[in-house]
Amino acid sequence: MYLAIVCFVAALGGFLFGFDTAVISGTVGFVKAKFALDVIMEGWFVSSALVGCVIGVMFAGKLSDSYGRKKILLLSAFLFWLSAIGSAVAMTNMMLVTARFIGGLGVGIASMLSPMYISEISPPHLRGRMVTLYQFAITIGILCAYFSNAMLVEFGRSFPGAENVAFLRWIIIDEVWRGMFGTETIPAMLFFVLLLFVPESPRWLVKEGYIEKGRSVLIRVLGREEASREIGDISDTISHESASLRQLLRPGLRIALLIGILLPAFSQFSGINVIIYYGPEIFNKAGFTLSDALGGQVTIGIVNVLFTIVAIWKIDHLGRRPLLLTGISGVFTALVLVGFFFYNNVTA
Repeated sequence: MYLAIVCFVAALGGFLFGFDTAVISGTVGFVKAKFALDVIMEGWFVSSALVGCVIGVMFAGKLSDSYGRKKILLLSAFLFWLSAIGSAVAMTNMMLVTARFIGGLGVGIASMLSPMYISEISPPHLRGRMVTLYQFAITIGILCAYFSNAMLVEFGRSFPGAENVAFLRWIIIDEVWRGMFGTETIPAMLFFVLLLFVPESPRWLVKEGYIEKGRSVLIRVLGREEASREIGDISDTISHESASLRQLLRPGLRIALLIGILLPAFSQFSGINVIIYYGPEIFNKAGFTLSDALGGQVTIGIVNVLFTIVAIWKIDHLGRRPLLLTGISGVFTALVLVGFFFYNNVTA
């Protein structure tokens, strides 16, 4: 039970990753109109968080090795919160882009450290299953972002009391995109507060010489006898760590490294992020109303969650490669159909 709670807290980093990535989908049209963005600035507004993500990933490993996984995850939670506040109150397009960039730093840190923390605190026989919580949390975060965007638009139209409160009118009715960004402050603050109560990674503690602290963490997770055995395994592994980046380019590892890089790269190049970021805009251009467009994006989020559950459930039974090929084929087919419908002016 303790392990499940700790891994759940760490997986909130994945939830915020998904939420921060998807929340922008409902704001693009509003922000474009508010700040009169041209095509270049619109693209920079959407992609600024991705630039921050790249930089966050670059420094997350070094920082976590120096200061610990927990402290840097706390930094990530703070960056998510700061980005949400900054995006909600931004008065210029550059303030908004800066706030989104800060959120991207948090995404980059969380995308690296949340699954790392989960793997380092989980026992070997549960490690794979626990790490999948992170991926599942990402899809839940995406769904919640779509849902909150749709609900805020509907709330602003159907809740008359909001008109009488200046602040609520500003962020829910007049400029609802501010409320969309501001909603992220809730899970970000929850992530920060809960992280205060989880332990440091036992592997990091052992690596830094805090063996008894690492042992006490593992005792709560594994029990006393298993914890002693795991401490020995961690110490032995650390003592034999002498790998360098040059070793990754050896003939035996070169192909595996190339595949490991190209698989996630191709998943991004496939164009599925266009649906994640511009879904409501696509639905609008296809003839849907704004509320229907946001509702359609919620449907995409639900399908995403359901098939993530299917993948987690069947991955050991069916294997990684068949599921990967099936998923890529589905993305390819869907994107070809979207292009075909637009090319032939097929709308709602």
